[in-house]
Amino acid sequence: MSVVIELSTAQLDSLARRPSEPVAGSLGGAAFRACVAIPHYLNNIRNRYAAELAALGDLSLAGLNDKLDAGPLYDNFGLVIEFAVPTTVQVHDAAHVRDPSLGMLMSRFGPLILRNATLRSDL
Repeated sequence: MSVVIELSTAQLDSLARRPSEPVAGSLGGAAFRACVAIPHYLNNIRNRYAAELAALGDLSLAGLNDKLDAGPLYDNFGLVIEFAVPTTVQVHDAAHVRDPSLGMLMSRFGPLILRNATLRSDL
């Protein structure tokens, strides 16, 4: 049996409000803990490069994405999901189309890091 990674709205809201605090849950009976890899990532960039960024003017996420050639920026960078027991994760269907929930997580956090997980290979 494999699980599809799908965090609840409450879990995602909790990570957004308190990115330094992990959330816990269960997917297909497999307990997991999820946390943001680098909380407050965008604020860290703003603080570190304040003088350089001041010349750019617009320090909003959209403004920085438009002006910097650094790829996408995230309020909170990376999502680490660690399973309590070895767990097989399904990331795509038989046609090799990525699961939409993974796309949503990656668009929100960037990299998705899975621990104690293997990817289903029989599709």
